[in-house]
Amino acid sequence: MAKNSIAFRLFIVVLIVSLIAALLITAVRAWLDYRKAMSDIENTFKEIKITQLPVIRENLWVMDEKTVRTAMQGLLNISHLRHVLIEDKGRVIMEIGSIEAGDAMRGEFPLTYTYGGKTIRLGILKVDISRNGVFEELWGHVKVGLFYTVMMVFLVTFSIYFLFQFMFTRHLSDIAAYVKQIGIDGLEKELLLEKKKTSPQNPDEIDRIVSAINSMRLGLKTTFDELQDEIQTRKQVEEEKARMEEQYLQAQKVEAVGRLAGGVAHDLNNLLIPILGYGEMLRDNLAPDDARLKFIDGIMDAGFRARDLVSRLLAFGRKQTLEYRTIDLSKAVEGFEKLLRRTIREDIEIKVLLSPDIHGVMADLGQIEQVIMNLAVNAAEAMPGGGTLTIETTLADLDEEYAATHPEVEPGEYVMLVVSDTGCGMDDEVRKHIFEPFFTTKGEGGTGLGLATVHGIVRQHGGSIWFYSEPFKGTTFKIYLPVTGKVDAGVATVEKTAPTDLHGWETILLVEDNEHVREVSRAILEQFGYRVLSAESGSEALRVLEDHESSVHLLLTDVVMPGMNGRDLFTQASALYPGLKVLYMSGYTEDVITHRGVVDEGIQFIQKPFAVQALGAKVREVLEGDKTEAPLNYSGL
Repeated sequence: MAKNSIAFRLFIVVLIVSLIAALLITAVRAWLDYRKAMSDIENTFKEIKITQLPVIRENLWVMDEKTVRTAMQGLLNISHLRHVLIEDKGRVIMEIGSIEAGDAMRGEFPLTYTYGGKTIRLGILKVDISRNGVFEELWGHVKVGLFYTVMMVFLVTFSIYFLFQFMFTRHLSDIAAYVKQIGIDGLEKELLLEKKKTSPQNPDEIDRIVSAINSMRLGLKTTFDELQDEIQTRKQVEEEKARMEEQYLQAQKVEAVGRLAGGVAHDLNNLLIPILGYGEMLRDNLAPDDARLKFIDGIMDAGFRARDLVSRLLAFGRKQTLEYRTIDLSKAVEGFEKLLRRTIREDIEIKVLLSPDIHGVMADLGQIEQVIMNLAVNAAEAMPGGGTLTIETTLADLDEEYAATHPEVEPGEYVMLVVSDTGCGMDDEVRKHIFEPFFTTKGEGGTGLGLATVHGIVRQHGGSIWFYSEPFKGTTFKIYLPVTGKVDAGVATVEKTAPTDLHGWETILLVEDNEHVREVSRAILEQFGYRVLSAESGSEALRVLEDHESSVHLLLTDVVMPGMNGRDLFTQASALYPGLKVLYMSGYTEDVITHRGVVDEGIQFIQKPFAVQALGAKVREVLEGDKTEAPLNYSGL
């Protein structure tokens, strides 16, 4: 019997209350018994007076002592009557029995006899009833009554305890055990008790508790399921938020570095023009057996490598000139395969899996080839002991579900380029920084621009790039380019024929704010026989045009200049001289392309740094063309 249980406490309370009630009832009964005993004594005295007193009086009158004693002896048979005496004027006439002083409850009856009309006093009959005897009898009754009452109290109390234990406590213990073990995994289990079922219309308290707990369980389960869904959704949102924040920071970083790279590339291009231009002119003016040619060739080789690096910087910064055409990606890979096989080591097996029926994509073929080359070279370096390089093309239909987990992708049809290797793969740390500019795992020999350039080109083409890599399991890059339609075969096959004779006699107005670029460009043009007028700003160029009126055949102008830019210059100049032709040049092309990097049709443009022959050929092409060039379209810039 657990002392802290409700049943035990109920047992104690019922026991104490019952005992107190029993004592009170016993006390009341004792008082009533006492009253009854006192009443019985009075009735005894009355009965003696009526029945025994006449007998004693008559026999005492005739002096029949024996009969009187017999009558007095008979009085001693009355309950608790212990002492009877007859006295007259203080003299004891006759006495039977004895009693202790202070214990007697006395009844006195005068003995008189009427004789001859006179009342004669014979004495007094005194009857003593024992007070202690009466009380002892009463106490005996009280003890017996109290004993039975207490026994009844204990019997009833224990019965109540066991009934309560059976009907309530065991169920409460089961409920407590159920509630104690209930948890996330226990919400499916219903609370059931081993008890007789009551009517659903009239449930008892235990049934109502069970029903309430089961209702609470169902509510908790529903709430927990909703909470689980909310936590999962919030977790996905937080993960997506963190991923998007990381992508945003990465994009901001790439954009900042891209702007820096574009600006640096522009300045480097302006420095490379004099180096390559003067170097090429020097080489052309030396005899083939001149010993100084090797020095000039060294200068030219370094210049060309610097130009390639600048081109990569422009590609990374998305500022290179792109000439978009609708191309067949499978045919582009097929045409590039031979060069790729010559470039990649022989211990690497190259597998090319091309889809024969594929839609066209709007892309710059040269940039796509650079993407393939960068990924292939990167894959080859990841397989120092040899391996397999696989290049695939196929169509991919990206649905809403895929786009939901890849925010940079819009649902739709794409051409997918897959480049995978069986190399060393990448760990988590490398994967986090894979597209960051200048991040490399090749030590001092790497520039860290390979994959950053790929990322920049793909994004500039409106595509997306994803990769999967595990250490020692290889890497797979997937590039998605949006489908634009069927390939225009005519566009893909038409080739321009470069002029064979680069010399001319026309007058060219050269506008360039950089003095070194202006001077080397002037020297190249004059070498080809052109008459060259030069200006360092747009306003100065207009004054030169005004001085020479219509003798200027071609305006060769930089795009970005202080004050008036190249577009504004040509707009004003062509208004004055409608037949004037224009050739734009720039070290970076943000100023001559729209926000998607497209050179508008009709715009003649040459990228800095340019070779001597390239400039001569481009100038000749523009001068011999039939069209008057349209001004630059700056929409979207």
